[in-house]
Amino acid sequence: MSTRVASFSANQQLINLLMRGQQRMQETQVQITSEKVSQDYAGIAPVSERLVNIENSTTLLKQFKANNDMLDLDMNTVEVTLDGIQKTVADFRDLLNNFQSGDMSDETQVKNIQEAAFRAMTDMQTNLNIDVGGKYLFSGARISSIPVDMELTSLGDFQTRWTGNASNGTLYPVTRGHNVHPKLTATAGTPWDGVNVDTTARDYGVLSFAAGTSITAATAGKFANIPVGGTITIAGTAGNNGTYTVSANNGTTITTVEATALEAGVAAATVAMATYPTSGFGTLAFANVGVADTITASRTGSFGNVPVGSKITITGSASNNGTFTVAANTGTVITLSSTDSLVNEAATAAPTITTDISYYDGDSQSTLHKVTEGREFSMDLNAIDPAFEKAIRAMSIIAQGVFGTAGGLDNNHKRVDDAQYLLTAALEPTSPGAPPFETEQTSSIEKVQMDIGFNRLLLDRTNKSHDQLIGFFDQRVADIENINPLDAITRLLDDQKAMEASYQAMATVRRLSLSNYL
Repeated sequence: MSTRVASFSANQQLINLLMRGQQRMQETQVQITSEKVSQDYAGIAPVSERLVNIENSTTLLKQFKANNDMLDLDMNTVEVTLDGIQKTVADFRDLLNNFQSGDMSDETQVKNIQEAAFRAMTDMQTNLNIDVGGKYLFSGARISSIPVDMELTSLGDFQTRWTGNASNGTLYPVTRGHNVHPKLTATAGTPWDGVNVDTTARDYGVLSFAAGTSITAATAGKFANIPVGGTITIAGTAGNNGTYTVSANNGTTITTVEATALEAGVAAATVAMATYPTSGFGTLAFANVGVADTITASRTGSFGNVPVGSKITITGSASNNGTFTVAANTGTVITLSSTDSLVNEAATAAPTITTDISYYDGDSQSTLHKVTEGREFSMDLNAIDPAFEKAIRAMSIIAQGVFGTAGGLDNNHKRVDDAQYLLTAALEPTSPGAPPFETEQTSSIEKVQMDIGFNRLLLDRTNKSHDQLIGFFDQRVADIENINPLDAITRLLDDQKAMEASYQAMATVRRLSLSNYL
């Protein structure tokens, strides 16, 4: 017979109460250890939706900040590269100014400035091919492609490709369109197409007029910059003043359509360009001659922008569409590689010729960078930005043509003025004087630097704002998720004391028996 006072139900109730207290202590211990109010969202159900929204916003801001940091690294690299490009262009302009102040017909001086131009072009190519982690920064959206290839092996090779004389060779493109997107049709795309006519009357030295149709300069190569097909105005002579159409030009002797009167040793004569040749090749004739097939333009000098070694693509012809390699070029007749073959085709104006002479291998796609929700800017800087293209064109204009030839710099002093204008336009937002060829696009290295600086400032300010918001959100999350350590420890100690008292009370109750009172 049992003599205990406690009943089974009373005992179970005491044990349940003890277990609740023990569970409460365990939960408090977990809170103190993890410093979190709950280990899951169920424990903070009333504010869980708000917490999730704050956490999502924080994650998004951190991703924006990480993306901005990556772009800022790229833009910082671009800034450093632009400093190098600016120095290269400015230094070459200074050298060109020094050259102009000296004897521009001196062989040593000419070779020195052309070598300086070639080195500057090489520096430009190196700078524009910069990459960060395999990502080329001046390729547009085609970030895995090397953007610039000028095929710069040596100055001699460059001058072989570009002889400096469109009438019987090749002239480096003087306009942006021909330099970046070269295309030749029956009515457009020839070397002087779209170029402003320089009507300044110039002194070409002592001239002699034959009784017939020719004018000869006493200095060899003096007429190199006068294209066949254009017209010139002559003044200062006794009997040959007037306008003449140039039908042939070897750089020293001009053959004219109009008759000239015999007049020798004219020192006071001036010559001015009146018009440039008619745009376009006119018609093309394709000839299969066995080993080296030819393409002939009806207008002299039409192929002046097509260097030897380049590839041309023909479309729109009846039988000769395709891509071919140029083995030789007189400016009017292209001879193809021996591995290429043409079909005889009479003169036709239908074809279009595109060439691969552009130094740029990237694309013109712009990319959008989202700095934060509702704020983005466009990234469209590439290696054919007018700031870089004008500088490269200026350097190439100086580097072309071997000394002593009709296309050499010594016989084309005007190129120095043209190049100086382009270099200044490449460096600064405004360039004094009139553009030598066409109205140039306004981008400059200084403007590009300002744009990059503005975008970097935008990134910096936005990231600082992100940091502030992330800090605020983190604090709100902490307020919801984290415990108050002092409060939790106090509760744990209180629960511990309560548990100790409960166990002692239960032990006392268990020891009670009726036998103690009998």
